[in-house]
Formats: sequence, C-alpha cells, structure tokens
Amino acid sequence: DLACSVCSLFSRGVKTCKMSSLPASQMGLHDGYSQEQWGPWRSFGLLVQQAVAELNYQDSAALLMKLFKEHSRLQEGYLSKDEFVSILQKHPCCNAAYHSVFFELFDRNQDGFLSESDFLGGMLAVSPLTPHKLESPSGQLRMQFIFLYYDANRNGRLEVEEVAKMIEHIQQLRGQPSSDAMVDATALTSLYSGPFGFSAFFDSAQKRMLNGTSPLLRTQQDLLETMKKKQQDSMQESRCDAAALVGVPSVPAGLGMPPEDPLASLGAPSSIATNSKTGNLGVAPAGSPKACSTAALSLHTQTPLASAPGPRPAASQAYNQPEYWRYGTG
Repeated sequence: DLACSVCSLFSRGVKTCKMSSLPASQMGLHDGYSQEQWGPWRSFGLLVQQAVAELNYQDSAALLMKLFKEHSRLQEGYLSKDEFVSILQKHPCCNAAYHSVFFELFDRNQDGFLSESDFLGGMLAVSPLTPHKLESPSGQLRMQFIFLYYDANRNGRLEVEEVAKMIEHIQQLRGQPSSDAMVDATALTSLYSGPFGFSAFFDSAQKRMLNGTSPLLRTQQDLLETMKKKQQDSMQESRCDAAALVGVPSVPAGLGMPPEDPLASLGAPSSIATNSKTGNLGVAPAGSPKACSTAALSLHTQTPLASAPGPRPAASQAYNQPEYWRYGTG
C-alpha cells in the first residue's frame, strides 16, 4: 500500500526529483515559473491534439463538438455554465452534485465559459474509457487535471492537506480500510525538497510512491456512451409502442441496434466498471408491451463520484494566485 511504498523509499534516500532545464515557454508555462516546480507540465492545447490522435478519437471528438454547438447559444463558440450543466442533465454521466465542480475545473481562464478545447479536453480527461498511461498524452492530460483538481487554492503546489485528501480518495476507490492519510501525505511530501508541485506529483506517481491515481477524477459513465444508451432505449421504447398497436411481441433488445460504439476500443481499465448497472431489456410477452419500460437506465441512482472532494472555492478566493494553466498554449 501507499504507506509501505513511502517507507521503502525512505530507506533509499530519495530526496529530490531532477528535471530538465527547458525554458518555461517551451513547457507551456509563463516565464518566471520554476522548472523545478513544474517539471514535465505541457501545453494543454498540444496535449489535447496529441491525445485525440493517440486514441483515434477523431470521430468521437466530432460528436462532442456537435453536442457543444447544439448547446452553445448565449455566446457563439462557448458554453456557459448553465449550458454545460444542461448537457450533463440530458446525458447523466455523473452525479449532479459534481456538474459545477467539473465546469470550474474545465474553465481554465475562469471567465464563466468553456471553449471547444476546454470542453473536449475536459470530457476526454475524465472519461472512464480514457487509459491512464502516464507516458502517453492522454495520461499526462489526466495527470494535469488531477493536479489542478486537488490544488484547491491554485497556488501551484499541493499542500500536505491536499495530498492527504487525494490519498483518502484513492483508499475509498480501492475499497481499502482507512489509514491515517495525513501520516502518508507527510511522509510522501518530505521525500522532495521544496514545494510539492506538479514535478514532484508526477514523479511520485511514475515511481509508484503515489499509487492508485488511475480511478481518480472520472465520470461514472462516458458521456458519448450515455448518449448512445439513451438513443438505444428510445429506439426500444418505439418498438414496444409499435408492438402494442399490432398486438405482437416486442423485438428483443439488441436486434437492429447500431454497432458497438468505437469508444469501446479505448480500453477502459478493468478496475473501472462502465455500464455495469443498466437494466436487462428482455422480451415483452404478447399483450404486455409495457414490460419494455423497465429497461430504463439506472444512471439517476448512481453513487456519487468518490474521487471528488466537493465544490471548489469561489473564483474570487480560489484564483487569487497567478493562473498557470490559463493563457496561450498552456
């Protein structure tokens, strides 16, 4: 477990994490930001482009952009918070308590709107179908979002309390008995000289000192998978209604359905179950077409996102430090 990993590294004398000395601008950071603190941090726009190519996500990205444009009304080319929440309410891929949390996280410049890149990169990063390979663009994109998520005061580093919160969530998602997360967090952060910034966070995950980040910050269902399931249920309901009119048994679920969504090829980690609690559609006996209505999704009764620490502070409180994720390519 994490405590054992931390203790074993004390004996190895690990104290610092050495990083390259590239200029901040080449790393997608503002000039003046410490390379020692930020290390492998990379441009958000570049990571999104590379992740789409890596996962062959072009078709899915096009569908997300279509959804984006359908709901972008207040300001062309952008989603307001209400418009974003409307999408998640129509296609419930996560608990409603976290709609605002995701919006605040995706809104990189904190102007109250999401750009197409914000929306696409954010939904890709939190999808349960996105692999968590740290050496890949999609894995790095997820790690940068996870870091921002737990850096509640946006000061560019994780305080011991914020690391402890992350460890608590990892334990919950693994079903492990609760241990003293503050002890583990203190031990982990003490292995690095200076602030526990993104450089230390990424290094500790790579070396498996901080183990179990894969299930963090994910929706319960992939947004596009939720849309697909809703369409399938609507088609089945239409078949049931048609069967009721002619008095014949309904068509078994799955017949004539669209082919499997290409998102399945992204390879969700086996520890992350997706679509595991949707109902069995079955066959309605003749004369009882209403049996089809029992195939409704159970998305509205899902358990809350265990990895979420709760609503973020108000923008006036949370973003009083220079924004390191906000401008230009970074």
